Amino acid sequence: MELTLGRDNVIDTKLSTADGHCLYTITTPNKWRVLTTMVTKHEVDGDGVEQSSTERGRINWHSFARSTRFIYDGKIMEAATFMPHDGLRVRRFVAPDGKSYRWRTGWRSVHLERCEDKGASESEPVIVVKMRQANPFKGRKPSLQVDDSVLQFLDLLVLTWVYVEHRRRGNGRHGYK
Repeated sequence: MELTLGRDNVIDTKLSTADGHCLYTITTPNKWRVLTTMVTKHEVDGDGVEQSSTERGRINWHSFARSTRFIYDGKIMEAATFMPHDGLRVRRFVAPDGKSYRWRTGWRSVHLERCEDKGASESEPVIVVKMRQANPFKGRKPSLQVDDSVLQFLDLLVLTWVYVEHRRRGNGRHGYK
């Protein structure tokens, strides 16, 4: 599945499917420097008409003394414990399928790996989500390419992607834009 960003602003954009239907809206109203990013999912029928919209998660961005928090599936989770560092520019989390995943960020890219056990030693990563950068010369907007094997928890992947991509761009260094 490919989700195209409406704008190249990870905390204020829409993610649309290949046929142009808005699947997620990501918004971050700025209220007195207290930022909360909300991820809303839109359900459409076969004709593409929106049937319902539900908030699927939030990120409460904090700085200094307080940790950023995720609100997902009725739980409040500290970012530092839910997605701890696992090396330089790497965040790891365990998804609802019980498997471990790692977001790896580079200077211009981000991707999600599933860590598959290769026995008792190391794990071999399998890329399941990859960010594709915009190409204005070809008229291509930035997008997320998502493997079908992780679609059952796409809401969580979108929420965690917003967190790591916002931080990768340097906008979340202190929790704020």
